[in-house]
Amino acid sequence: MRQSLIRKNGLCWDNYTMENPLISNIDNIVFRLRECIAHSRKINQPDVSVADEYISMRAPSSSEIYGIDSAVEEIFIEIRGRSPEDREWRSWHAWEELDRRDRQANPNYFRPKKTIEAWTRMLDHFLGARVFLSKLLHEQAHIRENEAARTPSHQYKEIIMGDVFKNISNSSIINRSAFFDTMSSLEAKSEPELMSALEHIADEVEKSGNNEAGELLEQLMEEISREKPRQSLIKRTWSGLTDILPSVAKIATATAALGKLIS
Repeated sequence: MRQSLIRKNGLCWDNYTMENPLISNIDNIVFRLRECIAHSRKINQPDVSVADEYISMRAPSSSEIYGIDSAVEEIFIEIRGRSPEDREWRSWHAWEELDRRDRQANPNYFRPKKTIEAWTRMLDHFLGARVFLSKLLHEQAHIRENEAARTPSHQYKEIIMGDVFKNISNSSIINRSAFFDTMSSLEAKSEPELMSALEHIADEVEKSGNNEAGELLEQLMEEISREKPRQSLIKRTWSGLTDILPSVAKIATATAALGKLIS
């Protein structure tokens, strides 16, 4: 199954996540939080209260926040068949985790509930939750594709090399096993920027249909997954990929994230 990604409201949608209502709920909250932040800056009042009519109509409630946290956890258990470990739990509970660290550092710390800092923190939390949920849904789709691949096709013979499907209708040149292994590695390292960058790069490589670009992307993912990535090799591989497929160099999130690795 060829996966197509769609850009909407500055976020990355695909044919799996668009079918999940929880993604839509998160995107709605992200949009509202950005409006709260913009309003606070516009009126130059960082401590604007929820009593403000504009804010009261947009600020997410506690039930919304914890409802989404619980829903993501349920999906995690359904897909991975176990409860999340602490590091995995923090992937979508970033807001609470930051709050916990703040309380430990300062015994007199009180959680900000009505300030622009709170909106910003919540925004980061929900963006992290969205990335993690998207990853879970892709894992689920990967499992389904593998199950479907075991069923003989009546139209053509599938030539399978690992998880790379070649010379078949609607094929993908992205090695899904390598992709998910890399995403899991970056998740463990708490690297959401690199995770987002690789999603965008993989989308561009797949749309190009360029097999050589697919091989270079696999090399890049393998190196990024290392405990100590080699800057020179990442730089050389990225340079080769942009030479073959110049459009990836125009992906701002990718150039920024990889720039930090090779600088």
